[in-house]
Amino acid sequence: MKNKLLNRVLVSLIFGPVTLLVFYAGGIFLQVFLGILIFGMLYEFRKNFQDKGTNLPVTQLLFGEIVYLALLTGKESIILAAVFLTFIILGGEYIFRNQSEGAIRKIAVSLFSILYVSLFLSMVYGLRQLASGREIVISLLLTVWLTDTFAYFTGISIGRHQGVVPVSPKKSLEGFIGGLVFSIIGSYLLVKLFNLPLGLIWMFALSSGICGQFGDLFESLLKRDLKIKDSSHLMQEHGGILDRFDSLLFSAPALYILIRLIGV
Repeated sequence: MKNKLLNRVLVSLIFGPVTLLVFYAGGIFLQVFLGILIFGMLYEFRKNFQDKGTNLPVTQLLFGEIVYLALLTGKESIILAAVFLTFIILGGEYIFRNQSEGAIRKIAVSLFSILYVSLFLSMVYGLRQLASGREIVISLLLTVWLTDTFAYFTGISIGRHQGVVPVSPKKSLEGFIGGLVFSIIGSYLLVKLFNLPLGLIWMFALSSGICGQFGDLFESLLKRDLKIKDSSHLMQEHGGILDRFDSLLFSAPALYILIRLIGV
């Protein structure tokens, strides 16, 4: 237990500052960083399905990046063209190879993974492009980490009501509440620190404390279906890239939608 906790802390101390620095820098650095994360996530996704007997096309990786690059432009016609081309190519592979058995499942999984990873993670760059975007993405990342960290420690220290969510039986109600409470505290402190609009407090808290924890549960659902513990072992006790960023995959779109719909 102590060794696992030590490894978890060491990985965080190395990977955390690098991620914060890239989010702070923005621009091409953030674009490339997100592109690498997307490739890694899609690779994990594809390998996990392959290990369970579902061979997804390797072009899934390429078109995941193409859709991501199209989303960065923010132009509806380019995004639509990229998504449409993805449908054509992925479907065409099975049509012209006459591989109809399991084709619907494979195409559906490929398209789902591209939208789940490429679309959701690109919202980080969308947030970075907003007014005060630098402070917003750093605050979001920190509140997500606060939520995950205190949900974990609250759960292992005082968690009594486990199994509330069957897909992740070790997670407790106390852990969820602990994560939510500290997301609210962290949101307040970060908004004050960066002199951001007060309306962002509840948006950060909702995005990280609720949607972020839902993102973690959503990935647990996927892993339970695939009967795996972690998406990979790339980051040791942290698991894979999907494991590390599953909360951000839901918190970033949630915050982006709230800001664009309601404003601050």
